[in-house]
Amino acid sequence: MIVKTNICRISPQSHLVRLITHHHIVLIYLVLVVEGYIWRYAKRVGATLFIRGIRSWEKDGKDERSLQILNTWGPLILGLVFPIKTIYLIGDPKYNHVSSTLIRDICNTSSSDNNSDDDKNKEESLSKLVPTHVAGKIAKLYGVKK
Repeated sequence: MIVKTNICRISPQSHLVRLITHHHIVLIYLVLVVEGYIWRYAKRVGATLFIRGIRSWEKDGKDERSLQILNTWGPLILGLVFPIKTIYLIGDPKYNHVSSTLIRDICNTSSSDNNSDDDKNKEESLSKLVPTHVAGKIAKLYGVKK
């Protein structure tokens, strides 16, 4: 069993998603963090579709299938309502190696005694993996808290 640990608060993460996607998506979208079952919230607000981004089925398939089961059977058994359809957007294969663990590792690596140089190196490394305009914010968000 893989247990993921979130080292930053949720609201900065949702802010980063907004920054990354604001000029790429022409559809109307909303980034929210909710407690409990996402399908309950989605039903309450009238959502008709879940869109999930994955690296590949090999990398993320097992976890995504587990979530899909929860989001399919949960509404049927617990809510007595039809489930909401889920579609998956598969990322560019050249980024399959990118994971939150890799991003955290880059942010927590110290390569010099000079904090300014260190921050610059982290930002440079991150900008190869994430949109350049948010690399610095990600470095600060996931960096070691002193």
